[in-house]
Amino acid sequence: MNLDRQTVKYIREQIQQTLDTYFPERKRFKIEVGNATFTDSEVTFKVNFATIGKNGEVKDKSAEDFKRAAFAYGLKPEDLGKSFVSGGVRYTITGLKRSSRRYPILAQRSDGKGYKFPADMVRLHLGHKVSNTFSIPRK
Repeated sequence: MNLDRQTVKYIREQIQQTLDTYFPERKRFKIEVGNATFTDSEVTFKVNFATIGKNGEVKDKSAEDFKRAAFAYGLKPEDLGKSFVSGGVRYTITGLKRSSRRYPILAQRSDGKGYKFPADMVRLHLGHKVSNTFSIPRK
């Protein structure tokens, strides 16, 4: 059997379902099977564990980055976890990817699928002033 993209996707989904179902600490951690690298005969997955605070907030790197750097994008640290509607679909802000210049704001749709958005679009949807004067820090 040779591995292909569709098979790797299926394996990732099965691993995620198993972790979601059987990991005994799943209420204290967000566990996500991430990116994979594969050849015809081998696949390696990245698995991310992030703690969940008492208020239900996930404390992963992107959330911490959002809190630290939100002002540089014209947002506020307290915007983390806020929802906005784009194209008739509701998204919740989950973090920031500073290395992504065009789409640095991370958000999640109600079905759990993650998306990236430009900061100016998110500012607009949240009702913040939209300006081109923000300085986006480089890593």
